[in-house]
Amino acid sequence: MQKKNKHKKPIQIPRYRGVILAALILLSCLVWNSLSFGRVIAASTTTKLIQTETAETPWGLALDTGNHIWIAEPGCDAAPVCASNFPGSIGEYDIRNASLIRNYSQPQGFAGPLFLAVDTSNHIWFTEPGNNALGELIPGPQPLWRQWKIPTTAAIPYQILVDHNGNLWFSEFGSGDIGFFNPHSQHFIENALPTANSHPYGLTLDRFGTIWIAENSAGKLASFIPNPTGKVRINERSIPTPSPHLLTSDSQGHIWYSAGFYGSIGRFTPATGQIIQYQVSRNACKTPPNCQGTHISGIAADKQGIIWFDDSLAQRLGNLNPTTGIVKNTNVADVIHPQPHPHDGLIIDAQGDLWCTEEFANRLIELPAPIPHKHKPPKKINQGKTFRFYSPGFK
Repeated sequence: MQKKNKHKKPIQIPRYRGVILAALILLSCLVWNSLSFGRVIAASTTTKLIQTETAETPWGLALDTGNHIWIAEPGCDAAPVCASNFPGSIGEYDIRNASLIRNYSQPQGFAGPLFLAVDTSNHIWFTEPGNNALGELIPGPQPLWRQWKIPTTAAIPYQILVDHNGNLWFSEFGSGDIGFFNPHSQHFIENALPTANSHPYGLTLDRFGTIWIAENSAGKLASFIPNPTGKVRINERSIPTPSPHLLTSDSQGHIWYSAGFYGSIGRFTPATGQIIQYQVSRNACKTPPNCQGTHISGIAADKQGIIWFDDSLAQRLGNLNPTTGIVKNTNVADVIHPQPHPHDGLIIDAQGDLWCTEEFANRLIELPAPIPHKHKPPKKINQGKTFRFYSPGFK
C-alpha cells in the first residue's frame, strides 16, 4: 500500500504521467464494473492450470480406487471412427502431482481405445470403435490385454461404464443399441433403443443406480434400470436440444447434458420431468453443424453442485452455478497450442480437482479446486431463463 505524503505542498505530476494515471483509473473502473455485473462468486485468483504432456491424442478419462487417473489415447480423431486401425495406448497418471506413471502401448490386433472405465479390481475396460470391440487391460509389470468382438457389425462402441454389479454397459453409436457385457460369463446382450438411428453417445449412472443415455441424433434422453441378465426396458423423453452429447448426474439426482454445437447445457429432473436449458456460450449455433464457433463437450458435477464443462472449439473450460445462472470461464489455449481442443475427457476427482484432456495438444490438464470465498447469496435466483457471461476467466 502506498504511504501518505507528509508534505502539505501538492505534488506536481508531469503531463504525460497524468495522462497515464487517468487512463489507469478509467481502466480500473471499467474492470470493476465488469466484475460487478458478472457477479463473480467464489473464484480463486490464484488458481493455475497444470499441464502434463501425454502420448497421443488423449480422449476419455477414468479414475481408479487409488490415486491414479487413466487416459484412453486412440492416436487419431475419431469421427466416429479412425480412418485406419492401429494400436493406441492407455496412460496412467498420478493425481497427486499429475505425473506420468506409465504408458501402456497396445499390442498388435488392438486399436484406438476411446472411452474407458475402471472396475473394483482396478481393471481398465475400454471401447474400440474401429475394431468394433471391448477391451480389458490388467495393469502391472507384465500387463495383460484382452479383447472381445461385439456381436453386431459396425456397432461402433463409445462410452462405457461399470454398474453396481460389476457388469459393463456401453453405447453403440453405429447400431443404435445399448450393449451389455458380463465379465465373468463373457456374455454380450444388446438392447435396441426405441428410436431408430438415434446414435447413442454419452452414458451416466445416477445416485439411484439408473443408467441414462444421450441420444445424439434423436434429441432425447433415455434411461433404464440395470438388470444382471442384460435385458432391460428403455424409456425415452424428448428434450429441447436436438443433439445431446455427454451426460453427468449431480448429488441431487439431476441429469445434466452437454449440447455440443448449440452452446448450452441442460438439466433434467427425473422426479418432476422439469427441463432447464442454460446458454453457456456466446457462439451458440442455430444451424449445426454448419457453424463451428462452439462445441460444449465434456461435462461433470462437483460436490458443491457446480457444473463444469469444456468447449472444444472455443478452447475453454467453464463452470455454471445453477443457483445464480452465472458462468465463469478460463482459456486453455496458448502460443504453442492455439487450438488444444478440450473435448470428451473431463472428470472431477474426490478432492474436487478438475481433469481434462486436450486432444490436439496432447496434454492432460488439471484445474485445482478453487478456494471457496464467503459471499452473500444474490437477491434474485436465476432459474435458467437469463444468462450472465463472465469472460476474463481465472488469473
